[in-house]
Amino acid sequence: MVPDEVIVEMRPERKEAERKNTRTTPEMSKSE
Repeated sequence: MVPDEVIVEMRPERKEAERKNTRTTPEMSKSE
C-alpha cells in the first residue's frame, strides 16, 4: 500500500495548497 504522504505529494491540488500555505504563512506572520 502507498503511504498517505506519497498520495498527498502525487496530488497536484494538495501540493499547490501546501505550497500556498507555506508561502502565505510566513508573509501573514510578518504582517501580523
